[in-house]
Amino acid sequence: MIVSFLLRTGLRKGELLALKRQDINFEKNLLSFRSLEMIKKS
Repeated sequence: MIVSFLLRTGLRKGELLALKRQDINFEKNLLSFRSLEMIKKS
């Protein structure tokens, strides 16, 4: 089910994992994305 969702929406794994409930509008069937920051490990 998750793989199907990723393929249908074009989301990357990190974007899916970063989603929070407040990012999903069930009434309008919309997803909102906040800016994702890459953290470089040194």
